[in-house]
Amino acid sequence: MSTTQGLPLGLLNGKNFVSIAPGRNLPQLSVTVRVKAQPEKDTIDDIRRPKPRNIADFMGQSEHSDVVHDVALTDGTFLLYNQALGFIDYYCRRFSYSQPQFQYELTLQGNFEATMTVNRRRISFGSGTSTESARQSSFFDAAIYLEKEDSNLWKTYVTLVHNEMRTFMEYYCQRYNFAQPDISYVWTSQRRWQAELTVHGRRLGRGLGLSKESALKACYFDAAKYLTSRDSSLWKAYVESS
Repeated sequence: MSTTQGLPLGLLNGKNFVSIAPGRNLPQLSVTVRVKAQPEKDTIDDIRRPKPRNIADFMGQSEHSDVVHDVALTDGTFLLYNQALGFIDYYCRRFSYSQPQFQYELTLQGNFEATMTVNRRRISFGSGTSTESARQSSFFDAAIYLEKEDSNLWKTYVTLVHNEMRTFMEYYCQRYNFAQPDISYVWTSQRRWQAELTVHGRRLGRGLGLSKESALKACYFDAAKYLTSRDSSLWKAYVESS
């Protein structure tokens, strides 16, 4: 069973851990990094997209309810909701855009469709049984699309976040006099790598990827998400110690 299921929602916003409204048991972790704003590349300057396949079709039923199992990014990452959320925030701040706006429509089938716009452009679509699930779906769609358009943008974000997560885990281990994390890998029947992070006999995180590297990055992200969900003061102490 996933270590993060059923835990309260929260959002790491700069140096503060702020509680937000519950929804679908998806603890949210977003690391705010320094971003130098610059013009967006021309290839995604005027996005008018047709509706893609419903991203909810890719989510499936699994212990990792917040991961898109059947869609890997170009670096082999199986996208977590929290990563999608943080990536879109990074995208907006890097190009000095306002945060996304959403429009919702109720379909004849009784589902909701969400359209995400950034800088007055339609970036992604999502659908679900509620406006919240449709909104979350649109974050997956936006992240997957933008990563395909500019993989360097995603790589920069992932590197910044991963470095922060590794430093945070080092702090956690030093604070409680634990040995550094033990990482194990398993090649699954779904033909992907699963990385597990264990500290002092406790499994704190798990990640999936087409490569060990992408699985490891997701694993550190999952572990940090779990720890900060259980103890919000831990992140504050880490920031103050930096």
